[in-house]
Amino acid sequence: MIHATQARRYELKFVCSSSDLDWLRPRLAQGRVVFRAAYEPRTIRNIYFDSPNLDCYYQNLAGVSQRDKVRLRWYGNDRLPAAGVLEFKRKRGMLGWKDCHTIRDLPRSPQTRWRELSRHITQALSPAAALQFSGSDLPVLINAYSRRYFESTDGRVRMTIDTHLQAWNQIRTARPNLRCPAMFPDVAVIELKAGPEHYEQLRLAIQDIPLRVSRFSKFCVGLQNFLQAGNGVTRAAGPH
Repeated sequence: MIHATQARRYELKFVCSSSDLDWLRPRLAQGRVVFRAAYEPRTIRNIYFDSPNLDCYYQNLAGVSQRDKVRLRWYGNDRLPAAGVLEFKRKRGMLGWKDCHTIRDLPRSPQTRWRELSRHITQALSPAAALQFSGSDLPVLINAYSRRYFESTDGRVRMTIDTHLQAWNQIRTARPNLRCPAMFPDVAVIELKAGPEHYEQLRLAIQDIPLRVSRFSKFCVGLQNFLQAGNGVTRAAGPH
């Protein structure tokens, strides 16, 4: 198991229709902060975990200033991962970072029970990370989207553009459910990222985007679709 902690950074999101990208791209390429393609596009896939009471979901939905998300991330066309990175995604005010743990040799048959997958992940983690995971080790959502990567010419600001969003409900499923995805609206999610030391460059880049900063969360929007449709759970009352 390989563990890495990402440096803290600002992460600002903007949402528009996918068709708006046609007129927005030239502005991003010719603004005060110029962006160029940084990597090849790829498909990102995640399994999101939460507590039985969906604490991560409700904290993120409410915009609690100190909140976490737990997800297993992998890339490509495989609908279930043979290996991935378990990420504890932290948010503290305006700054965010990730604690990342590489997990290998995952059981990925559609017949694999979620209980077995969570046990495999727990056994691959350090005792401290396993303790963190134990409170939010229930798979609740799988999602997938296409991502394109950009970087400012000085390397100080990164930008990603996500499209073709899909999600699959995992609440109350003993095994992976990859049928009947919830199709998101035809939106593009633009995210700008920069360290605190590059805040001024980030501020300039924001001024060239004629959109409002959004709190759009693919995790929350995906799960909310299923909860509102009556396919999920209601939060238990009382302290937890």
